[in-house]
Amino acid sequence: MMKSVLYIIRDKPGILANETIDAVLVSGVMDQPTSVIFLDDGVYQLVSNLRVIKLKDTKKKWSALSLYGVWQVFVLQDSLRERSINPSKLPDWVKPIDMSELQQRLHSAHFVISD
Repeated sequence: MMKSVLYIIRDKPGILANETIDAVLVSGVMDQPTSVIFLDDGVYQLVSNLRVIKLKDTKKKWSALSLYGVWQVFVLQDSLRERSINPSKLPDWVKPIDMSELQQRLHSAHFVISD
């Protein structure tokens, strides 16, 4: 059985975001059980209208996850609320989770990688 990897995305879109996306895609291509959780400022990577905060749009790159076998993509509800982001504005491939589910996923992953 392959070890599972959980990627935690906390940072705003930028150069590091592109490197993180590449790492997630490689995990998926290698058929490694891979999941992603966006929290804190990482939630900005899931929205397209970033001109207001002058950030690079990474949503299109993240939308390719399913093509690489990464189906478990989550966002922390508290982080959305703190940044006044309406969950209905998120892509349909992202599932909002609460803090207890975040903790459960952190404890069940073999490896946790944070950006």
